[in-house]
Amino acid sequence: MILAGQETVFKNAFVVDAEGPNAYNERISSGLHQIRLYLNGELKTVSIDDFVPTAVLGGLPNPLCSMTATDGEIWLALIEKACAKVFLGYERLVELHALDIIRVFTPAPQVFINHDKQQPEEVWGIIYSQS
Repeated sequence: MILAGQETVFKNAFVVDAEGPNAYNERISSGLHQIRLYLNGELKTVSIDDFVPTAVLGGLPNPLCSMTATDGEIWLALIEKACAKVFLGYERLVELHALDIIRVFTPAPQVFINHDKQQPEEVWGIIYSQS
């Protein structure tokens, strides 16, 4: 996904009350979070806690949500939880198109082009008309 490598975009979605180098980490450790998402083109704040769904696998609890490769990081699971709240459940997230997720994180306009059903020059014409 286009935003997958953009950790800064996601971390900037968190509402942080304080300033300074540790403000983000202090907010994460509080257990209550506010995340800014674009809903119907308007910037809104979604409130969540830091409990995530888990299942016992191999005798240990394991998260049933996205996690980063770095131990102890929970920001990705919290972003996913906020999206699950907006889209009415984790199971609905798998049904979304990538554009649905991009719309939540950016106010930039997006257009879906089904390039399988159009000639290349038509696709380029649509792209150029959007700029």
